[in-house]
Amino acid sequence: MKRFYASVVLLLVCCLAAIVGSICLGHFRRTSSLAKILFSAPDGSLCRTLCLIGVEPDQSDMFATLRALSVLKQLEFYTPNSPGDRVEGYQANAIRIQASEQRQWIEVQFAQNFAGTPPTSYPLPEALKGDVSLAEVIAVFGPPEHVLANSFLTARNGRSYSQSGILLFFRRDRYLAMGIVLTDSEKLDMTAALSYLSVTAASQTGLDLNNLQHLPPWQGFVTIDRYRLFNH
Repeated sequence: MKRFYASVVLLLVCCLAAIVGSICLGHFRRTSSLAKILFSAPDGSLCRTLCLIGVEPDQSDMFATLRALSVLKQLEFYTPNSPGDRVEGYQANAIRIQASEQRQWIEVQFAQNFAGTPPTSYPLPEALKGDVSLAEVIAVFGPPEHVLANSFLTARNGRSYSQSGILLFFRRDRYLAMGIVLTDSEKLDMTAALSYLSVTAASQTGLDLNNLQHLPPWQGFVTIDRYRLFNH
């Protein structure tokens, strides 16, 4: 009889653990509306390659595709001064999206990257509110090949200052994606919000991609010291 009760108790504990685990897993798998827009094709399906807002950086009609997106029509359209390159952008008070057909890149800057005045007073549409976490990026792109802990120069009130963060490199097929998380934490957190994300055609990065092999490899959500250049 004691063995019977022990088995029942063990079964109940296992069931409870499974329920709690499912709740926690469901919490971390929940995708924000912003992430769904950034990582989905125009038809709503998940991007099959590295893309942003359903756009691949080397597609010839990138500008036309972006202009046709209803969510971007709610943002302020602008053409920044980029000598030798034609760039088109969309911005609101907590996001900035820019792209280049010629140099084949598209990037998104989030509110965390705006240390000073927001780029515009345009209100942010409801669909673009919130953060994109590192876990959400990895769920779509897969884990990065390399991660580098570094200091990034930002500006506030006309003054430059350094902020700690990490730079992530995702190499997939003919594309290279780069993400930045600004953080003073001692450990890399899966819920950390991105401040920058870009996707570029590998042939247009201007980088010797072989040199990426010298950077610290992805080691999971460990202490940030593990990702410093000379500590791996």
